[in-house]
Amino acid sequence: MPIKSLRVVFDIQHPSDVNVFKPVVVELKEMGHIPSLICLARGRVPQIARMEMPKVAQTIIGVHCSGRIGLYIRTGLWRELRLLAYMAFGKVDVAVGQPGFQTALAGKMLGFRGIGIYDDPEHGINHKLSMKWCDPYLLPECLSVQGESIRSFKGLKEWGYLSPKRFTPSIEYVRNQGLSPFSYFFLREIAPRSLNYLNETHYPIKQLYDQGLCKHPAVISLEDPTRRSLFPKWKVLKEPVEDIHSIMFFSKACISSGDSMVREGAQLGVKSIYMGKRLMQANKPIIEMGLLRHVPSPQIALEYVLGLERDDTSVREGVRDMLQDLWDDPVDLLLDAIVNEE
Repeated sequence: MPIKSLRVVFDIQHPSDVNVFKPVVVELKEMGHIPSLICLARGRVPQIARMEMPKVAQTIIGVHCSGRIGLYIRTGLWRELRLLAYMAFGKVDVAVGQPGFQTALAGKMLGFRGIGIYDDPEHGINHKLSMKWCDPYLLPECLSVQGESIRSFKGLKEWGYLSPKRFTPSIEYVRNQGLSPFSYFFLREIAPRSLNYLNETHYPIKQLYDQGLCKHPAVISLEDPTRRSLFPKWKVLKEPVEDIHSIMFFSKACISSGDSMVREGAQLGVKSIYMGKRLMQANKPIIEMGLLRHVPSPQIALEYVLGLERDDTSVREGVRDMLQDLWDDPVDLLLDAIVNEE
């Protein structure tokens, strides 16, 4: 048991936050600390967090709004006030978020530490506020960002939960879902309502479907489940999915209009295609490695994926072994920031 049990609050605002922070939460509990979750009401984020971490206390604060006014006022300012009210009455030693500025600001005002991890400096306001208030603020080295509170690491934040150290793909799970390994495509369609994608007015995954990919076996994850009827020939995943990364690992390719899941696919060694319009520095290292392609054009993307040759588990595990040798472990870095800097 540690000399002092730290009360560590994790701010969960996006499904990727659950993945990034879950192994940190698990290890903190094993060390005798007391983690808890604050979740934003955003789609199925609270349900995903509860499924993945059922024994961790969870409180829902704030709602994710569409449109700039709603995001700045309700999701931003009003949620900040509610966070302050909630955290003022509960003992907190450390708060951790992605990017982390909301809980870090509360920490500045209430006297606890705020830690952030992020990979999207193009999202200017989130990044600048997190640089100002988080200490430390963990960023991938490829972003080339410097600052007093910055702690750079080799690799990408998803590697903490996708490395061979923490993830073993299950072919049995995939077969139990009625899927034949390496014979189907995995697709993810995001809804253009977050600040990152407000300017994305097209739906490239639907265009890809209409231009001919509908003729090929595929599973699709929809951020907006009301659009499921638009993909009648594909298997639409009912979320939260118990082991979505195994489904991705054994797919023929991963294709998405958002950036998060194709970065995951690339780090699993799967050929991955990003169809969004945003240019992201975090994608650069895996593009340079040939693991990710940025192809906004549905026609070009269709030609590429239909021309892919079948690979196998050994190819993908080879990619993961290579990354294991090259990259840092973000989970270890977060644990060090939480526990050893107290």
